Amino acid sequence: EDGDTGNWNAEFDAISIVGSHHVWVDHNSFTDAPLTDDTLPVENGKPRQCHDGALDIREASDYVTVSYNHFALHTKNTLVGASDKAVDDAGRLRVTFSNNLFEYIAGRAPRVRFGQVHLFNNYHVGDRKHPAYRHGYSVGVAKQARIVSHANAFEIAGARACTDAVRAFATGADAGSFADSGSLLNGAPLAPCGRDAPAWTVPYPFTALPAGAVPAHVRAHAGAGKLHIQ
Repeated sequence: EDGDTGNWNAEFDAISIVGSHHVWVDHNSFTDAPLTDDTLPVENGKPRQCHDGALDIREASDYVTVSYNHFALHTKNTLVGASDKAVDDAGRLRVTFSNNLFEYIAGRAPRVRFGQVHLFNNYHVGDRKHPAYRHGYSVGVAKQARIVSHANAFEIAGARACTDAVRAFATGADAGSFADSGSLLNGAPLAPCGRDAPAWTVPYPFTALPAGAVPAHVRAHAGAGKLHIQ
């Protein structure tokens, strides 16, 4: 049910991972097309959307991998942790995002509360003046998030600083942390974002491509119909 402010997009995710563990989301394609926001009627001041997130991970879910997916043309893409009040999420929400394409996503790619999240070799494409899906930020560092980032590629028209790609949503004792190595923003090294480094290290072996090689690799392999079994 909608409220006075027209928040039509508060329910109905494409995929909800709720209280689950050891989940793998791989080689899927998610998009609003053909019913993009600019084609929807406006009621109560906002487009009458019939969806919320593309993929939300919440309520103490744990050990989740999101890999080689194509997310396109969407406003609120992915939450890891759905509420600042969900304190039981602390110590859980261990999630890896790798080799995903986020294409014209307005935000939440992902937005993290409490979680211990590893981001590597993801490719973000956006435009801060897009007519329907104006880029606000890519990675949201919310309450007590602990994010480690390696060799992601951000191609965001109009973005000039790390804070255009990585946004903080909490301060003081609730502030999250974000540490990056090797990522690029519009071809230049992603500058420090002013967040403290997380006090954890990635607990598994992985090999990250250089960020400059990420766009071609991800476009060739991410999304439905691109799974090659040998």
